[in-house]
Amino acid sequence: MKRLFHIAFGAALAACGSASKTNVTFYVDPPPDTDVACIGVAGFEATITSGTRNAPSGAVLNGAPVLIPADCHLSHPFSVDDIDPDSPATVTVAGYDGADNLRVQGSTRIDNLHGGPAHVKLASAAPPLPILVVHRTGMANLSDVTRVDVRTQRMSLPIVSVVPNPYFAVEPGAYAVSSNLAPNGTDDGLAITIDITTAQGALPRVRATARWMGTYYVAQ
Repeated sequence: MKRLFHIAFGAALAACGSASKTNVTFYVDPPPDTDVACIGVAGFEATITSGTRNAPSGAVLNGAPVLIPADCHLSHPFSVDDIDPDSPATVTVAGYDGADNLRVQGSTRIDNLHGGPAHVKLASAAPPLPILVVHRTGMANLSDVTRVDVRTQRMSLPIVSVVPNPYFAVEPGAYAVSSNLAPNGTDDGLAITIDITTAQGALPRVRATARWMGTYYVAQ
């Protein structure tokens, strides 16, 4: 069954010193259930392009990262400015994980901003890497964190190395891992270490285990 999600875009058009708003409704179709690319998405950015004008929404954060495909949608409406509602436009929606890695993307073109609802179909932006979920708030005040590094015993270089970014504040942190975590769960039980650095300095190293939850790993 196809699931549709409602987002309202406000396009502000300045005229004679005043601003009017045109509300546009789009339906964002998530990837199929078999596509796990949306797992780990911490937020979205939508961009309306009309002529030479690009109007991005900025980071629209989720309350928590997407861990179930059905939750792959923007959580609330947003507004963009200075778009001519009478001109053709392209709407692009992109979803990012907690390390600002692009996970899913989709776009559609409309004749103008006065038309009926349109659809944006999300799809994998690249072959999806496995996601590691890290609950950071039990380790430090998130506002003080300046870096998160995760390592395995078999690799000295971090498998995750994250600094604050537009999607960093979503808790728990959900990060794509490019190596040393198999996407099919065969690394369930892998010993990992978590190093958190704050503005006051490095915190004691945390030892954890990567547990496979069916579509992602979680540090426990």
